[in-house]
Amino acid sequence: MNIEYYEQLCLIDKNIDPRPISEFIADADHIYIGGMMAQEQSLIKLGLEVKKFNKLLIVGGTAISPQSPLMQITDHLLENEAEGVIDELLEGLSKAKAKKYYKGGFNSPEFFSSQIMLLLISSVFPYQLRR
Repeated sequence: MNIEYYEQLCLIDKNIDPRPISEFIADADHIYIGGMMAQEQSLIKLGLEVKKFNKLLIVGGTAISPQSPLMQITDHLLENEAEGVIDELLEGLSKAKAKKYYKGGFNSPEFFSSQIMLLLISSVFPYQLRR
């Protein structure tokens, strides 16, 4: 992920830090949640909680498909791995033209973990596309 586009990042592993998400998102502009198909129900629960606070929500991982119930909850979806589409998403967000759905590629199994990670991003602007 191109973290140089953001001024501040906060990573939370919900397997280690059980505090409610509401304790983390007050100052966040964008909230990224990722997980695998086996975690879909947790992703839905977290997504619904985030949206109660009117935050921009991006969910990604193997739990995502165009038919996913997350399509109704999130602002943007990233199917599979985001490496191939993250720049397109970030550019779209900076111009208020991000698509609802992005399809990324697959990585080998060693890149996956069983953890749902939350990436709370505050102060996304100014965004500059770096090539």
